[in-house]
Amino acid sequence: MIDGQLTTERIEQFGNKRDVATLLKVSVRSVDNYLALGMPVIKLSPRCCRFDIPEVCDWFKSRYGQQSRKN
Repeated sequence: MIDGQLTTERIEQFGNKRDVATLLKVSVRSVDNYLALGMPVIKLSPRCCRFDIPEVCDWFKSRYGQQSRKN
């Protein structure tokens, strides 16, 4: 916020479940599963939530970013 006003950049960093699903290339149901595992969310009401996209990316990387495949 600059002088009490939201900047366009700050507003664009928030998304809904579909935005997060698209970003992570998963289904909306998978986002629900990640929420149950502790993904950060801003609950605006019982049926409305928003996600701080950089915070979600940090959470996802910290939880899944260090896995390696075994062939």
